Amino acid sequence: MNIQFFNFEILEVSQEQKPMPANVRQMSGSQNVRHLNRQELATMSNLDKRLKGSRVGPQTLLDKHEAKKNAQTKQKYKTGAIEEEYEVGQDLGAGQFAVVKRVRHRKTGKFYAAKYIRKRKMKTSRRGVPQEEIEKEIAVLQDLDHPRIVKLRESWNTANEIILVLELVSGGELFDYLAEREQLTENEAAGIIKQVLETISYMHELKIAHFDLKPENVMCLPGNVPAGGAPKIKLVDFGLSQRCDLGIEVTAMHGTPEFVAPEVLAFEPIGLEADLWSIGVITYILLSGCSPFQGDDKAETFQRIAQMDYSFEDEDFAGISQDAKDFIEMLFTRNPLERATAKDCLKSSWIKRFTPEGKAIDIEAEMRVLRREQKELEETVKIHEGQFEKQKEAVQSQERNRQASGDSSAAGLLRKLSEQRKNLQRDVDDFRTQLIGKEGARRRGSLIREPSEVQTQRHYDTSFNINGRTYDVQQTRQTIGSGISRLEQSANTLETHRTDIRRMTRTSQNTMDSLNRSLNSSLTRFSSLGSEVRSRFGSDLSTTAYSSLYSGRKKF
Repeated sequence: MNIQFFNFEILEVSQEQKPMPANVRQMSGSQNVRHLNRQELATMSNLDKRLKGSRVGPQTLLDKHEAKKNAQTKQKYKTGAIEEEYEVGQDLGAGQFAVVKRVRHRKTGKFYAAKYIRKRKMKTSRRGVPQEEIEKEIAVLQDLDHPRIVKLRESWNTANEIILVLELVSGGELFDYLAEREQLTENEAAGIIKQVLETISYMHELKIAHFDLKPENVMCLPGNVPAGGAPKIKLVDFGLSQRCDLGIEVTAMHGTPEFVAPEVLAFEPIGLEADLWSIGVITYILLSGCSPFQGDDKAETFQRIAQMDYSFEDEDFAGISQDAKDFIEMLFTRNPLERATAKDCLKSSWIKRFTPEGKAIDIEAEMRVLRREQKELEETVKIHEGQFEKQKEAVQSQERNRQASGDSSAAGLLRKLSEQRKNLQRDVDDFRTQLIGKEGARRRGSLIREPSEVQTQRHYDTSFNINGRTYDVQQTRQTIGSGISRLEQSANTLETHRTDIRRMTRTSQNTMDSLNRSLNSSLTRFSSLGSEVRSRFGSDLSTTAYSSLYSGRKKF
């Protein structure tokens, strides 16, 4: 989208008339029209701020300190151990410097996802994430309030980490949803992309870009999915999100290689349009099951993106409508200013055709439902806390009554019964000791061991009868054991023979290889000798000699 400025005046420093730039064309009268690129717009905005007396950004150390202080005061961290309020469960995922764990609030019993982000302690270090970047993610999550965006509950600041307690989305990633089906119908794909577009349109109205859209960062909510319909989704992972207001130039090389826009690779100023390119890649993957720019490595992937090297293969897009292909092409545009916006995409024929009525989400209605559910949850928590306090007071009252009544409560009676049971067991043990003697009772409750002389005098019949023949257990056990030993010896002998045969086979193969190499070497020498003879004595003599040598080899 080109922005036109009318009545554009150029301040002359000297009286000399300067030539008109190529991108300024003369109109009727004294009006000039100039088409500015993004960098020039950012520069003009900065000049406008300076003329009005406001600073463009932190210019001095004091300004930087104040900006950092304001950012820190805006973030209200909790301190201490998060385990005091949450029960930490299993890991849900992990990245280079972050781990996501499942946690449970001790009072409410509600589950959340805690994102543990390792802080970078030194500016020169590469381990961890700068705290300023983490605070950007927190600020973005605090500014966003949409039913399709994961909610931030609170944040904790520890010595080594910053922990973000987020809404837990348990339905699974869109990547897993696609892996189960390999390829989606156009109705399913359009339903998912429409929800993503509505969410991104909301973010872009606030001048916030996600910059890391991919199937792994689109979560599918649990619940019944209508036949031919799409699941509800939520966007997660705003670690790379940034504001793209006019005058703020963003130039970065980040994101997942398959989904980055060409302007990111060219280190050009990037903006909200980069998200639309990523949505085009996601749409291509949902419809075909393949990635449009995926190469063997990062370098090849980046090269294909820069060259716009993609196609709609007949095998992958069999049965896919032309509207879907046109939708993807309006997003795969090299010039970001010519790329379709989220609102343009929501009005496209493909979205209208394959989604019910093409009606956008009612954000206000969704937020009213969420607020009502949150209020009901808070009321439930208050009720449970009240019941807990009542139970606590009742237990304390019973304890006081028990102490006052001389331990006549149920707990006191149980303790008395336990003591009586122990005394009775002690009496039984004493009676047993008197019957069999102290030497026979090795320890209380153990089996009585017979004296050794009694064991040697006792005889046991260990014979058994099978089909009229009598066998002794001991002899049979010895016979079976000797048979097993012979089988093991035979198996070891067989394995030894097999090893010898393998060794002989390898030796024979090596010998054959050596012989073949010798024959090939001889042929090479004969050929060179023939060439030499031919060069010295003529072709007839060399042919006759070589033929005789070759026939001699055949006889050999």
